[in-house]
Amino acid sequence: MAWTAIPDKSTGDLMDETWYDAHFKANMEYLLGGRPQASVCRTGASDYTTTSASWLNVDAANLALTLAIASGRAFVIATFRLESDNTAGSEAEVDIAADGARAGGAHGLVRLPQNQQEWATIMALFPALSPGNRTFRLQYRNVTGGAMATIKNDGFPITLLGWEV
Repeated sequence: MAWTAIPDKSTGDLMDETWYDAHFKANMEYLLGGRPQASVCRTGASDYTTTSASWLNVDAANLALTLAIASGRAFVIATFRLESDNTAGSEAEVDIAADGARAGGAHGLVRLPQNQQEWATIMALFPALSPGNRTFRLQYRNVTGGAMATIKNDGFPITLLGWEV
């Protein structure tokens, strides 16, 4: 079920049961439960690590949500355990991307300093998406090239939740 644009009406136009069902009732059903939503929860046998200072997908195949967006807006939440190694200046950063375009600024949605390990929950509102299928992925990096950023997955779940708003 998708949102149906309501056509303009003029004085004297008839709004019968068929019109009402197609334009009003169906849209209310869409708003109250028909919006696309998806989730993925991954617990693997090994952690995800990178030494790259460039943004990379954490796991493009297994940590991705695809939603058929009609409104142009989506809200995505991710939870995970993040670790930054003890290299001087090491800072692990994580972000959420829609079709490769990251939600956060230069340093993503969360930044963890050197020699730390924390649970993180990040959220992103994507307010200006083109309608159609949009894919959301978790991305990470370490600002100090050569230092290690780790998203724990050996017994620690990584969860992505998304829905159209």
